[in-house]
Amino acid sequence: MVKIKAEEFARLLKSVRKTKIEELVHSIKELKCKLENIDAQTWYFRKAADSKKKRLDNLLKQYNQLKDLINCNSLEEIDVKIGRLEEEIMKRKSLYGFVAAIGTNIIKSEYYYWHTIREAKSRYGKLPCLSEIIMVES
Repeated sequence: MVKIKAEEFARLLKSVRKTKIEELVHSIKELKCKLENIDAQTWYFRKAADSKKKRLDNLLKQYNQLKDLINCNSLEEIDVKIGRLEEEIMKRKSLYGFVAAIGTNIIKSEYYYWHTIREAKSRYGKLPCLSEIIMVES
């Protein structure tokens, strides 16, 4: 698996179609720029600066979790996880009722989440550190 360079990842971020990870990085960069230039922001934004900082911390944590998940798993491991989830969804198709539907939907959301991870892994290989991406984009 080839590790993607920070410059290439930054270029991909500027493409028209964005993946969830690219949207996450874009949100982090945008919020970080606004917080660094707080005096240029609206009064409402400045009043909510503390909650915006918490939001930024949350977004950074999300990116780091995704980065670790993508970088620490191979495509084969991800495919095995997706296969297990597909099997579980197929088993639950015969179940009826409200509780069964909720359980199936939880598994389906996890299934789609792992597809997002697989897409990112096959597209980028290994994700670079966020500081590298933001530095290259600037």
